[in-house]
Amino acid sequence: MNPVYVVEVDGAADPVLPEACVVCGTAVGEPLRTLQLSDEYGRVEFYFYRIVDRPAQGRLLPVQIHDRCARALRNRFLKRLLPAAALAGAVGAAGIWLGLDDFWNMAAVLVAAGLMLYRALSMPVPMEFWHHGNRFVLVFTDRDFARRVARLNGAQAMPCARVDEGVPVRLEPTGRTAGKR
Repeated sequence: MNPVYVVEVDGAADPVLPEACVVCGTAVGEPLRTLQLSDEYGRVEFYFYRIVDRPAQGRLLPVQIHDRCARALRNRFLKRLLPAAALAGAVGAAGIWLGLDDFWNMAAVLVAAGLMLYRALSMPVPMEFWHHGNRFVLVFTDRDFARRVARLNGAQAMPCARVDEGVPVRLEPTGRTAGKR
């Protein structure tokens, strides 16, 4: 598992982000668009970019992104989601062909589709954030972008194994997780 980079920023104001795409880290090429990232459904904004146009809920943070980078990320997610539908259909057809009881056939379809759906939804996104009271926890997959954000906000970027509900799980020097802090 690749580490993520966490930047913790104190303050009630939104953290300062670079004028660059959160996916590729550059400001060159096509014009940047603003994506309203939500702390409740942040992954959904990346996964269904320009497919579902709904108002985001929760605390919002405007993030700069190239349209082509967002589409590439969305398409990578959809390519991971497509096998879930194909596998569910194949398992269902095999269950019918084998004459399985409807209950067991549906259970097999749900387990197969659930595993593939979990695989698709666990795809890392370039940025997520949590807002707790007077503190932002920003999570990035790109170390350089995280360092730029940390520099702009007077904080530091720390590598972590993952973030559980806004609490970073730090890496030990051996590369293993060290538990919640």
